[in-house]
Amino acid sequence: MNCIIIEDEIHVARHLSYLLELSGMDITVDRIIGSVSESISWLSTHQTDLIFMDVQLEDGSSFTIFDHIQIDTPIIFTTSYDIFAIEAFKRNGIAYLLKPIDLEDLQAALLKFKKWFGNADSYSNLAALSSPFQKRFLIQLSSTLHSIDAADVSFFYVQNKQVFLMSKDGQKFPFDSTLELLEKRLHPDSFFRINRQFIVQRDAITEMHNETRGRVKIITEPTFKDEMIVSIDRAIDFKKWLNI
Repeated sequence: MNCIIIEDEIHVARHLSYLLELSGMDITVDRIIGSVSESISWLSTHQTDLIFMDVQLEDGSSFTIFDHIQIDTPIIFTTSYDIFAIEAFKRNGIAYLLKPIDLEDLQAALLKFKKWFGNADSYSNLAALSSPFQKRFLIQLSSTLHSIDAADVSFFYVQNKQVFLMSKDGQKFPFDSTLELLEKRLHPDSFFRINRQFIVQRDAITEMHNETRGRVKIITEPTFKDEMIVSIDRAIDFKKWLNI
């Protein structure tokens, strides 16, 4: 597996390279890039399996790279600040590591990459995946990893700008993503985004009730403390989805 490191502090990049050697994964650093302009130039003509990307580079924010070229490669963001997490997960981010990077956190991120994007022959980019839909989710709680099958997910929801996964057995897990990114990864026959806060799994719905103005109130197992209301603009599509 090959990767590149986009980082303008050479000592940080070298330390990350060293941690990758210690990670136990068969991973080769093809190149260390220190600027937005060089990143655009290199990524326009080269491919790699995985990108490690700092957010703030010497000539600006790395998010501006996406304004110039399309990137389908999974990205592990590395930064000293946690304020960029939401934006990072809108930009192919699969993990968000805070500096100084810890070896265990790095290994967990690499395991997530392997679970999501690895196959028996090679590591492929997003466009080359045999299936575009995610079958399981890797969750890290402290030093413990949990692998949860999509069929065992009841719903995803946002609370205080953090996404959570609620399993069918009632366990709540913080999840590093956004609902927008999850919509692309979840199978549309099984999951539906009912409003800005919730994505629900079909099999988790136990009751449905008509509300005013065509809205639908749903109840899931497990139940949630707040009401789950299908928004007006999603109600028609929701009812069509139920007939699939």
